[in-house]
Amino acid sequence: MSNELNTYSEYINGEVWRLRRRAYLRDHPACAMCGIPDRIHVTVHGRHLDVHHLSYARLGEELDEDLMALCRSCHKKRESVGTVPVTPEKVNFVPDSDENMSPVEYWEKAVAKCRDSLSQVPQDKRDGPATWRLVWAEEFAKTSLAKAKESAVG
Repeated sequence: MSNELNTYSEYINGEVWRLRRRAYLRDHPACAMCGIPDRIHVTVHGRHLDVHHLSYARLGEELDEDLMALCRSCHKKRESVGTVPVTPEKVNFVPDSDENMSPVEYWEKAVAKCRDSLSQVPQDKRDGPATWRLVWAEEFAKTSLAKAKESAVG
């Protein structure tokens, strides 16, 4: 980190990080854990995705592999669980989306995809981590769907 950036707080709140964050989100426009696109996150939650540091070794000169785009919910979840990675491929609930899809349509598809995936897990396998991820993903999608519906009304 350069000498003029004395503290982490100054860096995170400064222009250099703001520009780096913007560039990272341009190249990584979806949450790495749940897959919500940044444009949907902004519409539903009123803010862009967070950019999480996986490493602070190159603070101020981060490489893409030092960072991860996360929605606020996944960011909190990741920090509370530690470094357990949950990816859209493992969760398998991220619906196909297009630019014309509304946030409500996106999350309705996500909830349906979760339910479909859960229904395919055999009863004797429902206590494993894959099931936990699907249940969490469904709850996340339901919460996001409710927020999207509130935003659409208001």
